[in-house]
Amino acid sequence: MENNVLKNRKEKIQNFFKKNINYLQYILLAIIVYIGVYVRSRNLELLKDVTTGKYISLELDSTIFLRYAREIAEHGTLYAKDMLRSYPFGSDISNLGTFTSYFIAYLYKFLNIFNSEITLEYVNNIYPIVSMAIMTIFLFLLLRRLFNYRVGLVAAIIINVIPAFLFRSMAGSSDHDMLGMMLIFMAFYFYVAAWQSKKIKYNIIFGALAGIITGLALFTAGSSSFIFVIIGMFSIIELFLNKFTRHDYYTFLSWLIVASVILEVKSRVALFVLFFSLSTGTAYLALLVATVNHFLFKKDYLKKYREKYKNILSKTPEGVTSFIISLVIGAILSLVIAGPKFIISKFSELSHTLFKSFSVTRWVLTVAENKRPYVTDWFDAYGTFFVYAFIIGSIIVFYHAVKSLRSAKKLTIAYSLFISAYIFSRLSANSVLNGESGIAKFLFFGSLIFFGSFVIIGYLNMYYKKHNDFENISKIDKNYTFIIVWFIVFIFVATSAIRFLFEFSTITSILVAVLIVSIFDFFWNRNETYYKVAAVVILLLILFSPFSFMSGIVSANYDRSIGQSTYSGPGYHQQWQHAGKWVRDNTPKDAGFIHWWDYGYWLQEGFQRATVTDGGNFFGWWNYLTARYVLTAQNDNEPLKFLKAHNVSYFLAISDDIGKYPAYSSIGSDENKDRYSYISTFILNEQLTEEKRNYTILTYTGGQALDEDLIIEGKILPAGASGIAAIMIPITISEDGKTIERIEQPTAVLGYQGQRFDLSIKCVYFDKYYEFNNYKLDACIRIIPIINSDNTMNQIGGGIVLTKKTGNSLFARLYILNQQSKYFSLVYDDSNSVPLSFYNGRLIGPIKIWKVNYPDDLKLTSEDYIYNTRTDYPNVELTKPI
Repeated sequence: MENNVLKNRKEKIQNFFKKNINYLQYILLAIIVYIGVYVRSRNLELLKDVTTGKYISLELDSTIFLRYAREIAEHGTLYAKDMLRSYPFGSDISNLGTFTSYFIAYLYKFLNIFNSEITLEYVNNIYPIVSMAIMTIFLFLLLRRLFNYRVGLVAAIIINVIPAFLFRSMAGSSDHDMLGMMLIFMAFYFYVAAWQSKKIKYNIIFGALAGIITGLALFTAGSSSFIFVIIGMFSIIELFLNKFTRHDYYTFLSWLIVASVILEVKSRVALFVLFFSLSTGTAYLALLVATVNHFLFKKDYLKKYREKYKNILSKTPEGVTSFIISLVIGAILSLVIAGPKFIISKFSELSHTLFKSFSVTRWVLTVAENKRPYVTDWFDAYGTFFVYAFIIGSIIVFYHAVKSLRSAKKLTIAYSLFISAYIFSRLSANSVLNGESGIAKFLFFGSLIFFGSFVIIGYLNMYYKKHNDFENISKIDKNYTFIIVWFIVFIFVATSAIRFLFEFSTITSILVAVLIVSIFDFFWNRNETYYKVAAVVILLLILFSPFSFMSGIVSANYDRSIGQSTYSGPGYHQQWQHAGKWVRDNTPKDAGFIHWWDYGYWLQEGFQRATVTDGGNFFGWWNYLTARYVLTAQNDNEPLKFLKAHNVSYFLAISDDIGKYPAYSSIGSDENKDRYSYISTFILNEQLTEEKRNYTILTYTGGQALDEDLIIEGKILPAGASGIAAIMIPITISEDGKTIERIEQPTAVLGYQGQRFDLSIKCVYFDKYYEFNNYKLDACIRIIPIINSDNTMNQIGGGIVLTKKTGNSLFARLYILNQQSKYFSLVYDDSNSVPLSFYNGRLIGPIKIWKVNYPDDLKLTSEDYIYNTRTDYPNVELTKPI
């Protein structure tokens, strides 16, 4: 009797879930969306300018989209030329992807209908959260179509809590990235809906919708070009598998035509550019192959020709024949339109993109997000379990894709070996698998060759031997193929530059969800009740385990993301905000500023002043001129012609420029690295302090490699291989021990091949500049305080060491050594509130602004003006890495 009662209850519960499963899906989805909104909004009230009370963006690049959104909201459209950029000429922004700013502006107008007190700045800060919520919904809908609702829900909760996807989707991060990702998922959803539709009219309607969104996506963010790559590669593979039907053709055609029209009309991108781009060109190649296949093999009016040339056409599979014909047509068109050099350059570009990251110029090398990542970087970003989970998840998807084939196990093993070898060939910088060693390169290239050969040989072998498996190829599930193509494309991309970690997080979250649901199904689909209980327990533990030794994916990442979001204040922090207020109140509105390019957007928005360079990096040559003739200028006269040509009024520098010295000195060097150097910091080692009878020797330890060869007593100390290990400074302290009465000439301790060399140096800066004669090493040390978290201070706790190269630079002389200049008058300095010092182990310092005073006799020849205002490099050798 009791068993019957339990059985009836069980059946009622099961029936309830079956009847209400759709409602439960959406309830859970709503909860996930709420969690994502909650996590991403923790920092909202931190994002305010204390001098205006207005909301401000979280990070640098977001600032430009806020400024443009304000212009659109006020005037309905955006100006064609931005006069705050590329001063004094302005920048043509008519072809830039500014859809993000339009989205923000019209979202503001929409929300303003319901709340007239809402501000544009507030909407700018919540836009990423809104986009994230919409993306989550379409992620779920997409995965429900490709897999099932369970994979959709698990992937949705994972992507909403992992820190790797947080920063560019939280409040205030109003760059284009989040809107781009939202549109990518919308485009994928409608494209999948199109190919899954049974009627041609729905293929075309949904395909066109996907095309509209794709066009807007590419007008939003460059990363959206991967839509073309993924759909293009997916379609080519479907053609090889002889699965590209008439419905697929109309879906693809409507998608690509509509997307192309939008790009041509809206952003005025020439079709030539789209055709021959490595990203969008993939889709046009797929269209060519599909069109050849459609008319050659599918249309009845060519049937008699197919019969006539049956023996020739049957020598290769239909997809291969179509592909070869398309390559020939494409090659001929490329040769006629662009020439052979263009084709060669495209192969070179592909090689650089896949195998050499984006590190092809000096400027690119200096941008941290362009460096090639290691697997250990993925471990740090995602966690070790997550990385292995998405690899295993991809193997599961691959197996499900090919399981209808008799060779499914062999193919899956081959894929597993390929994906593991390819990924782990770049495990870490300190291991033999560092991407550069012989074995690492063998695994990297060998895995590609092995898997490619295995698949191609197996494919052709099945065809020529009339193997049953070739007929079964048509049973390969399109849904799984799409996911595998998506993953492999992003494996290539994500291993080329760390900047793509954000986009990579989406497909990896999907694959982790696949693994988790697969584990759940493995237990749940068994008949025994205890297996079903185990399935639920395992699912809950994997996702929500509270145990420290085995934290769940969701619970652990949720805690990390909440911690990160809660304390993520604006990059344009209060120090910048106060400087901005001073500039707005004390400088002419038409004044132009020079600085290293990183800060341009902040000055344009917060200072409301024009800048010569900014994060758009329109003209790399101007970065070179700024680096060479301003920051690393070797005398006060050197910057004047460049500054005069751009009508610059003010020069700004901040402590960040100390750490960036290697970057801009690299960019500003000639072919022989004449300006390249670095500025190192040293710490007072109190254990090495020597108390003499009448003075004390302070010893600062650190590491500063020599940036030039040095000859001492006939022995060469080579640059890079030898360096300064310590600086010893004799000082005389007052009787009360509170002040330094006298500073004697410091001595640098150099080391090379186990030998020590003690050399007197040129200068030291403490309360003022001290210079000494008869020095053996042209170097200098600036003594700076160390400030602890409890606000205790050691006035002589740290040091900044300058070599001859760095010490002679305009930046070091004005900013670090506080030297006076008749051409640069210090007009703003917040050293009293933010002194140059170490604070909690981090180097901080003042913002300083100098007014430029041009001599009356300064004349610019036409050659000077052209040289300093041209927009391209006169010598491409200056762009090459040093």
